[in-house]
Amino acid sequence: MRHLSFELLELIAEHCQSSNDLSQLSRVNHQYHVASTRILFNRVAIKTPQQYAALMGHRDLFRKRGWLKYVRRLDLSSYSARGSGWTEAKAKAIVEPHALAQLLIDCVYLTELYVGEEMMQAFVEPIVIRAIFNGHPRLEVLDFTGFCDRKFTDVMAHVFGGNNDNQQQQQHKSIKQQQKEIWDREGILPFMMEDEEEEEEKDLLALESQLPENTMMPPRLNRISFYMCMALSQSSFFIPFFGQLSNNQLTRLDLANTKITSDLFQHLDPTCLTHLNLQGCHGVSCCSLFLPFLEQAKELIELNLNMSFSGVGGSNFCSDCLAHLVSIDMPHLRTLNLGGHGHMNDHVLSNVHPQNARRLEYFSLASTKQVTVDALLKLLGGMSQLKYLNLSRTWFILDLKYLASILSSTRTDEKQVSGISPTLKVIEVSPESRYPQQIHDWTLVHHGRRSYYSRDQVDPRFFYSNKLLLLDEIPVSPMTKYWSYSN
Repeated sequence: MRHLSFELLELIAEHCQSSNDLSQLSRVNHQYHVASTRILFNRVAIKTPQQYAALMGHRDLFRKRGWLKYVRRLDLSSYSARGSGWTEAKAKAIVEPHALAQLLIDCVYLTELYVGEEMMQAFVEPIVIRAIFNGHPRLEVLDFTGFCDRKFTDVMAHVFGGNNDNQQQQQHKSIKQQQKEIWDREGILPFMMEDEEEEEEKDLLALESQLPENTMMPPRLNRISFYMCMALSQSSFFIPFFGQLSNNQLTRLDLANTKITSDLFQHLDPTCLTHLNLQGCHGVSCCSLFLPFLEQAKELIELNLNMSFSGVGGSNFCSDCLAHLVSIDMPHLRTLNLGGHGHMNDHVLSNVHPQNARRLEYFSLASTKQVTVDALLKLLGGMSQLKYLNLSRTWFILDLKYLASILSSTRTDEKQVSGISPTLKVIEVSPESRYPQQIHDWTLVHHGRRSYYSRDQVDPRFFYSNKLLLLDEIPVSPMTKYWSYSN
């Protein structure tokens, strides 16, 4: 055991099931301590105010020992006061923007950053945004979820617009004063004494002066999510942001439930794009720059154009443009979500490119009203690789006889020459309907707001994600997992 290489020691540490196991392993000897520490800091996930307070309270120690340089993934997406015993005001008050900016800067080798809505109030200062975009040359993944505050929009526009005025400094002083008032009211002890805080302020002001006013886009940044960031402005943020991103090879992009329009696509490079989520982007329309953009996106693997909201469909895509969209040959396309389109009909289905149909593994027509069962079955007959089918809130899936007809059309033996491919394992159905627990070899499963029929003992709960996954793995973050699979 004493002669194992450092790489093997890290592999052993990676298989520890909890931080307590890592703690025990680190006590074996110095070599194990180093390996365990690297793994412990490799992926830092902060979910509770207690965890955040502990991290910030030891930040200086971790920085002096160089441990923050081990951080590759910083996950703040599930930060919440729920279940912690803290009030929401108290949980937000301890997230001081300048201290958070310093933490981000200390994590110099960061490759993945995930931030949720409960952290939004800390990102209303330019120093935090600049800390992300001026010192992380290895950053590849950036995921913001649920940022709806207008102040965040103004800050993003301010930073990427390159403006600088005294208003931001005054805003910082106001935030600091409000924060101290909350600390006094909630009985929160500061992380440092007043003289230490003054010294920290001097260091941070010096650091702020060293950071360039103009942002520097991380050269490796290629997977980005602004999921449900509904307040972000296209003209003052998205266009200048993607303008600065023009030298990056963007591969995965999630703009679901934002206020973008079709005009944005003249500022995006589609050549390397593999995953695109435009769910709920009702400003995107047909007869625009969007379809020519798709024709150039030859590397697309996943395309989500779901336009339904709580089961109500509606989009700006006409039947002819939908037919044109599905007729585009996309040689790598495996996932296509066309739910919620009011003009989706049999004519559109008849125009699906045969090669696309044969390659698709995930397909959704949720919340469509004009498609007939016969046209659907004809299309499904050409989908030889299909694994997942979403028919929730379609008119015919609400009728049990039609549902049974579709399920019975799946191949059950090699002699059957027509019907749906045997690779189909999951059919998503309407959650509000009362279906039998078993139909033929299909079993009903509920998960959050979603319901499925599955077979061959396949667990459908994590089969298809509504939120674009920036990595090919089921997220560990509870909130990201909720947005992806339960909502």
